[in-house]
Amino acid sequence: MTPRVTFAAILLRNSKLAGRVANRTSQWSERESVLLALANDTHVGFGEAAPLPGFSHENIADVLRALQDLVAQLDPAGEGESIAPTELFARMASRFAHAWPRVSSAQFAVESALWMLHTRSLARTEDALGQLLQGLTPAPPSAQCCWLLGGGACAPEQWADLAARALQRGVPGAVKVKVASTRSDFSSELSGIRALRAVLGPAVELRTDANGGFALLDAPARMRALADAGADSLEEPCPAHDLRSVDRGPLRFYLDESLADHTIAHALVDQSNCAGLVLKPAVVGGWVRAMDLARAAARRGIPCAISHIFDGPVAMQALRTLQPHVPACTLPSALDAHEGSAVDELAATQLSKFVRV
Repeated sequence: MTPRVTFAAILLRNSKLAGRVANRTSQWSERESVLLALANDTHVGFGEAAPLPGFSHENIADVLRALQDLVAQLDPAGEGESIAPTELFARMASRFAHAWPRVSSAQFAVESALWMLHTRSLARTEDALGQLLQGLTPAPPSAQCCWLLGGGACAPEQWADLAARALQRGVPGAVKVKVASTRSDFSSELSGIRALRAVLGPAVELRTDANGGFALLDAPARMRALADAGADSLEEPCPAHDLRSVDRGPLRFYLDESLADHTIAHALVDQSNCAGLVLKPAVVGGWVRAMDLARAAARRGIPCAISHIFDGPVAMQALRTLQPHVPACTLPSALDAHEGSAVDELAATQLSKFVRV
């Protein structure tokens, strides 16, 4: 019989990042997140929800409301109901689908905590969170990772120097830079890619990410120019509703944030000319849905990668732990340390004390 599951959430306000992070249109230097602890009589599992303002559909208030609502779903009778892990996973997925369909980061946190609770022997001690963050699941070897240069916030003229310094710690499977940025022009981005390719050599995938920034009519010429400059791939070339019309060309393209739209995600996987999926469980609807999309891609022979939204250390541990279970996950994934993954020591102390027995 499964012991009673208890619930805890702590809001971390204004956690400073180690450096700026950015996408095509926005930059961030601090984050808010909710750490989640799910515990039974002997063990504890942790999850983390950190919606990215301006990118995620939900905000931190939505996360808190969703998690509070789920207290009753974990133990609806309030009597310590025993429930099998698989049924608990199904119940969580059903509740989110019907009541909180767009609060993906909260579902990711719940599923991560449940997975850890039922598959790991992490003792309930005052230092339970410390045990987790000591590196139970280290980052994969560099060759399996995709590095986002400068957290996506650096200028194109900095890309080559940043890459040269980064290569001193190993050779990654891929290096990614942001293009179609509101902070730079396309010609400077092409120059930056040429210089970056010269530093990386031919073996490292040079991945670009437009965050949907190219108009459909402009996309073919822009993609040819990126390929000519030395890029290998491009994430999200156009807005989601145009992606099924993007033709195959010299630059393969990947789906990313468009997969958050539940109404079109499977159609994009089945009908577009995409060459890969970049799955962010905190964006697409949690682990269950990320795995569903990965299986759909695998049926078409399309590889996947796992990525983050500059999540904190608990979420990064979850991504590293579960990534080996994702079908066809052969593209370099964003699973190494980043500017947002440093632990907030005060928060760790608070959460550890909360789950102490």
